[in-house]
Amino acid sequence: MVEEERIEAEEEKPKKAVPNLPIKLLMNIAIGIAGLLLVVIIASYVAKTVKTPEITFGPEAPEEKRTPPSALITWLAGPEFIAKLADEEEAHLVKTGEFRLAYNPKYKRLASELVERQFQISDIINTVLISQTSKDLSTEEGKERFKREVMSRINSLLTHGQIEDIYVQVIVQ
Repeated sequence: MVEEERIEAEEEKPKKAVPNLPIKLLMNIAIGIAGLLLVVIIASYVAKTVKTPEITFGPEAPEEKRTPPSALITWLAGPEFIAKLADEEEAHLVKTGEFRLAYNPKYKRLASELVERQFQISDIINTVLISQTSKDLSTEEGKERFKREVMSRINSLLTHGQIEDIYVQVIVQ
């Protein structure tokens, strides 16, 4: 009889474990799905809030966004200038095309001041021009130095604004 009880007890044990197995399996699957769903929700939230930089390579890469400078107003300082250069060995003449002074439109009274000082500005351009040599004006650096010198002298004369750039159409030697 003891053996029969033991056999019955053994038969009952597996019967109890078998019904728990599907429940545990379903609970583990449900927990796994809930965890996966939580990871997807967190990942989508992070993806929306974090801004990733756009990286492009090659010539299609966008340049830095810069605000272009405001358009400058130009004023005709003279249709042309002809001068004898300061060369000692042999005489050289130089002729410039249109000579324009550029300034910012925020200087409202500068236009009238430039008209008033027309003769002084022409004198400055001629004075700086005749102090140059043909060697000075033969290079781009020399031409830029000439323009900076003229601009510096004119700006020291002006009271209602400043010249920001000088445009010379042609310099012919």
